[in-house]
Amino acid sequence: MHRGLPTGTLLSVLATSENQEFTQVTTANGTEGWIRTQYLTDTPPARLTLAAMQGSEAEMRERLQTLQQQLSKSQAEVASAVAALSDSEQALADLNERYTELERLSGNSVELDKTNRSLLQSVETLSAEQETLQAENQRLLERMEYSQFTDGALAVGLGVIITLLIPRLWPQRKRNSGWS
Repeated sequence: MHRGLPTGTLLSVLATSENQEFTQVTTANGTEGWIRTQYLTDTPPARLTLAAMQGSEAEMRERLQTLQQQLSKSQAEVASAVAALSDSEQALADLNERYTELERLSGNSVELDKTNRSLLQSVETLSAEQETLQAENQRLLERMEYSQFTDGALAVGLGVIITLLIPRLWPQRKRNSGWS
């Protein structure tokens, strides 16, 4: 029966001969017959395994590319947030300097009080904005770290798959004992 079966055909075992040399099998379409037990295996052929692995490798490469694009986008967002934070800190420093200068120059306490209140309100607004930007910056940094971890894990997983797959693609060499 095995001359008519292509490699990788799924067979159901019905019985085994007493000497374990032959096995009675049936195909998915109902063809029944006997085949040498040595031709049967539980594992799919390397050709089918390779095709499945190549498909998953392509998916992983596509996922890796997507994650790299997300990482680039996140890095750009982080850079933008850092620049905005720097601008806010500079504005806060400028307002503090202006407040100090006004306090020094002002002789009128009523005017000084109004200016003081206005500057304090500006400082509070900028401080709140700075805290918001710092929180956003922290969130973006965490997202970037997670993305880098995922990229590393995918790269390691792909390396493991390739390391396990490549030795199985080439047949094992038979070793000569020297007595031949």
